[in-house]
Formats: sequence, C-alpha cells, structure tokens
Amino acid sequence: MNIATQLKKYHGRKIYVGFSGGADSTALLLLLHHAAEENDLTIEAVHFDHHLRIESGADAQWCKKFCEDSGISCRIIDLDVTQTRDGGETLEAAARRCRLESWGKIVEKGALIALGHHSGDRAENMLLRLCRGSNVTALTSMRSEQKIGGLLFIRPFLGFTRQEIEKYLEDNRILDWREDDSNRDIGFRRNYFRHEILPEIYRYLPAAEKGLQRSLEVLEQDADFIEAAASGILASWDISGGLDLNRFNRLHPALAIRILRYWLQRECGEDVIPERHLLERLATATDNGETIKVPIRGGWCLEIKNAMINLLNDEEPEQLPEVEWFWRSQPVLKYGKYRLRAEIFPAEEGRQATGINAAAFDAASLPEPLTVRSWRNGDQMVPFGKNGPVKLKKFFTDVKIAGEKRGTVPLLCLKNGTIIWIAGLRRSDFAVVNETDPAAVFYI
Repeated sequence: MNIATQLKKYHGRKIYVGFSGGADSTALLLLLHHAAEENDLTIEAVHFDHHLRIESGADAQWCKKFCEDSGISCRIIDLDVTQTRDGGETLEAAARRCRLESWGKIVEKGALIALGHHSGDRAENMLLRLCRGSNVTALTSMRSEQKIGGLLFIRPFLGFTRQEIEKYLEDNRILDWREDDSNRDIGFRRNYFRHEILPEIYRYLPAAEKGLQRSLEVLEQDADFIEAAASGILASWDISGGLDLNRFNRLHPALAIRILRYWLQRECGEDVIPERHLLERLATATDNGETIKVPIRGGWCLEIKNAMINLLNDEEPEQLPEVEWFWRSQPVLKYGKYRLRAEIFPAEEGRQATGINAAAFDAASLPEPLTVRSWRNGDQMVPFGKNGPVKLKKFFTDVKIAGEKRGTVPLLCLKNGTIIWIAGLRRSDFAVVNETDPAAVFYI
C-alpha cells in the first residue's frame, strides 16, 4: 500500500493511532510504524476499552501484546460509556463523544490522530446521511484530513478497500486480528448498509464500488468549494454586533446554512449544526420592531431584534461569589473547584514564570486586597500586548469554553473591577514585570 506522499506532509510530527485491534486499525498501525523512521514520525497506539462487550478486556490485552511485540508505544484508555450516556443519545453516539473527549485530553499541540476508516466505511456513511437528507458537507463528512473539536484527524485508508487492507496484512504475515461480533448485528443501521444494502448494489452493479469512491471524491471537491466561499464571506463581514438579518437572507441557501454554522461555532465555542427549519424561520423573520427568540439547544437561542441576529444563552451560568483576596498574607485561595496561589519572586525568575497556568505582575504595582469573581455578561479586559479592550466572551469562544462553563473560571480583578487575569487563559496589560523589581506570580 502506497501512502508515502500523504505521510511526507506530516514529517516530524507525532501521530496517535486509534487501535481497536481490528484488521483496519492493525494495518494502519503497522504501516505507520514501518514509515516512522523515514518520515521522522513518533507513533503511539491508543486503544479505547468501552466496556460494552464481554470480550472488550481480551481485546485490550491483545492490542497491548501486539504493540509490545512490535515495539510500539501503546496506551489503554477505559471509557464508561453507559454511565456517561446522555438522555436520548445512542450507544454509538455516546461512545463517539467519549472517545473525542478523551482524545482532547491526551493529544498535545501539533499532534495528529490517525483512524483506519476505508472506502467501504465512507460509502456506508454517505448512504446513511443521504437517507437523512444531508447536504454535500455531511455526505462527505468522513474525510482524509479533518479538524474536529480542534483536533486534526487523518484517515490514510479512505482510498483503499477492506480487501486491499487484509491483503496488506497477509503480505506482512499478520493473520490474526480482533473481530467485533457486534459489527455483524444488522440491528445497527451502519451494519445493515454494510451487510445487506451495499453487497446487493455491488452484485447488480459491479462497477459501483469504484463509482461510489469517485462520487465521494467529486462531492468533497464541491463541498470544499462551498465551505471556502462561506468562510470567506463571513470573514469579510463585520459581525461585532451580530449577523445582519437582511444581508443573511439574501444569501444562497447553500452558503447561508454554512455561514450560520461557522458563526454559531465562533459565538458559542462548540460545533452547532443548524437544521433546515432554522433557516426557514430566519427567512420569515421581518424587521417590524418585534423581538423574536428561536431556541437552538442547551439553553442557546437566536435573538432577532432590529434586523440583527445575536446568540444568547438563557441558562445563566452558575455565579460563584465575589471574594476579597489578601494574597500577600494568605497566598492560597480556594475558589470553586480551583486553587489559586500567589508567590513573590526576584524579577528574572518572575519573568520566566509564564504559561497558560501562570501570570506574573510587578509586585510593587499590585494592590492588596484583590478581588476574585466569576464572569458576567459584558466583561472586558485589555489583553497583554493589545491597545484596547476585548470582550471575555471572545476569549472563551476562541478556546471553546461553552457558556455553562464560563461562570466557573476565576477572574482576578482590582478593587475597581478591572480584570487583570482570566485564570488559566490570558493576562492583561496591567503591571508588567520589569527587569529589576520583584514579581508577583499567580498560579491556578
């Protein structure tokens, strides 16, 4: 199997490989391991034990031993899917969400996640979404390179069939892998397409397997073009006061639904896929002075007022109390689930104490007491290195902190209310450390 050209673009990076022990992920892990030295790649296998099947423990042990025998680093992660399953969530959806949350915790900046999906998986995915009435973006949602939740996923095998993957294993004298019996259960919709629908299509139309692959390739090109156009339009708009309703409604529907999705993602810090009825509701909204609220999900709603569309969260975040902190005499403060700590250092040491979990200030310029409180709508701060204030909402959105979690982030403030540090996120331009005076360093 030749994916050398794909791997060259990832030269020198770390790749985590989702390793179930099945034929697809075993072949992918082996191929990346063989290509690691030539491409200066660091490979680590990650096996998720969902504890949904009696055999899951044996699968995990098989994966661990395979990696040990092959000289590959391996990590086993236990997931409690049934206990963390949300109401109305299928087991498949809950498992996907748990895996994505775990990837977010372990994958460091600049690393990739490789998955073993092949052309058959992609065809199944397309047919499932076609039956749901999806657009080309959703039909081609399984892509060779894709960002999900800030993580970069790659799927090197999308151009290969399951038969080609098994042939690669046989050529490398790998004749043993794990088989998940649930993959044969046609009670799962994906399995129904895999074992009942697609084989019949291929039997009647032998060229269909390659034809579906080609269709997906050109559909992805179409999707890329429309998505790029939508991103460009949104970037050209001044959206500081919201979306202009009239300008939005003049868009072609193919652009409008994507612009709305990108804007929602930017505003609430998570991927919200707007449904078709939402576009229809916006299309019928008029500028008659009336305020209209359209629910989306989880407390989020669109407010249409004075021909502008804005995003609101009617579920106010839990507000922690405002407290005074005499940080010199009491250097540790417990605030909500966090523990804040203050230390005085010589200037040079203080200047080096930087990073996402620390902020250094000129100690002589820092008053006592300081105030610690949680976020309020409308809060602003002048970030270090900037000339003017920026709404804290933008900081939270940029790092994908959802609305219900924003009220738990401690804010370090002066007595007059000026915010000088969003703990664990960003410091202000106040009391910058100089080269000679002691520094007050705050940690979370």
